[in-house]
Amino acid sequence: MSHVRTDLTTPRFFAEGTTPEMNPDTDTCVVFIHGLGGNSMVHHPLQEAVAGIHATVAIDLIGLGRSRHSVPESMETWVDQIQEAVAAAGRFQHLILVGHSLGTLIARDVAARDARVDALVLFGPITAPSDEQRPIFTSRGQAALTDGMPAVADNFGVASLAAHTLAGKPLSVALVREFLLGQDPTSYAACCAVIGAATEPGAPMAQACRALLVRGSDDRISSHELVFAVEHGLRPAQTRTVVLDGVGHWPQIESVDVCTQLLLEHVHSTHPLAHSGH
Repeated sequence: MSHVRTDLTTPRFFAEGTTPEMNPDTDTCVVFIHGLGGNSMVHHPLQEAVAGIHATVAIDLIGLGRSRHSVPESMETWVDQIQEAVAAAGRFQHLILVGHSLGTLIARDVAARDARVDALVLFGPITAPSDEQRPIFTSRGQAALTDGMPAVADNFGVASLAAHTLAGKPLSVALVREFLLGQDPTSYAACCAVIGAATEPGAPMAQACRALLVRGSDDRISSHELVFAVEHGLRPAQTRTVVLDGVGHWPQIESVDVCTQLLLEHVHSTHPLAHSGH
C-alpha cells in the first residue's frame, strides 16, 4: 500500500484520511464529498488512485451513510463538517475538492469561503434548487418516511442511472441500491429539507481556482442547462466540462476508469510537481 489510512471519525460523523508514504509532508489535500443517498465509498476507487500522491479526506455527510445518526441543520452543517475533518487530517495550503451531485454544491460552498481551494472536480454538478423546485425535495423526504428507502432506492437512485448501465452493469446498479438502502429514512428526509432550503454559493474565493465538471450524456438531473449555470456561477474560475457517453447521474460508479483518469489528470495539471513524484 502506498499510503497510510487514518480514522478521523468524531461522535457526530464518520471520516477517513490517508497520507502518502512517499510524500508524507504534502501540503495538498484531496477531499471527497458524496451526494444525497451516498456515502464516502462512492469515491473509494478515486481516493485510492490519488492517495499515493497527496493526502486525502473522505467523509460521510452528517445525516447520511455512517453519519446517519446525526441530522444536518443547514448547508453550513456540512461545510463546517468538511472543515473540521480537514483540520483533523493536517495543515494544508491547498485543497482539491471532489464532489458528486449534492457534494458539488457543498464543494462550491466551501470554495467560496476558503481560499485554499484551488481546484474542483464536480461529478453530476447541480445548482441550488429554484423556488419552483424546492417542493420536490419535500416530496422526496416524505417518500422516504412513507414508502421507505427501498422505494427511494428504485425511484430516485436506480432511476437516475443510464439505460446502458441498467442493461449491462448489474454490479453498478446493485451498488447504487445499496447506498440508498443503507440510509435512515428520518435522517434522509432531514437532508432533503436542507437541500430544499439551500441557496447558490458565491464564486470560489481563489480566483485562480480550476474546475472540472463531468456529466453523463444520459443524466436527467445534471442537465446541460444546469451544468452551464454551474459554470457561470464559478466565474472567474477556469472551467472545463466533459460529457461521458452512455452515463447517467453516477459517473464514478457507471464509468469508474474514465472518471479516475480525469481526476488524476486534473490533479496533475493543478499541481505538476505531484506528477513527477508519482
